[in-house]
Amino acid sequence: IQERVFFAGFLKDLSPFWRSLDLFILTSLWEGFGYVVLEAMLAGVPPVAFAVSNIPDLVRHGENGLLFPLPHEPEAATPATFADLRAVAQDILAEAGTPEQRQALGRQSRTLAKRFDQKKAMDTLEHLLLDRK
Repeated sequence: IQERVFFAGFLKDLSPFWRSLDLFILTSLWEGFGYVVLEAMLAGVPPVAFAVSNIPDLVRHGENGLLFPLPHEPEAATPATFADLRAVAQDILAEAGTPEQRQALGRQSRTLAKRFDQKKAMDTLEHLLLDRK
C-alpha cells in the first residue's frame, strides 16, 4: 500500500496538505456537520461527497463541488455497488477532470464557505439571545 498511499502522520500545519490537493473526496456514509468538507472549501479545494447528513448544505453539485447519492447497499460489495461507483468516477472526470474545472469549483467553494464565519454566527446568536423586543 505504501506505493499508492502516503501516510503523513501528525501535521501541525495543514496548509501544505490542502495546497497539494486537486479534489477532496469524502467517502463517509454519515457525517455530523462535515467540518472537514468546510476546511477543504476554505482552502479552495472542491469537495466530492455523498449526499448524506448535512453535506448537501455545504456542497452544491456542479457549483462548488460534486455531490452524489449513496450507492445501493454501501455496506455490502455487490455488482450494483461497483457499477454505481464507476458512474460516480466517470462523473467526477467529466465535471472536474480539468484544472480549469477544478479551479472554478474551488473558487466557488471558498466563496460559499465564508458564510460559515464563526464571528458572524456568534454575533447572530448573541443578537437572538439578547434581543428582548
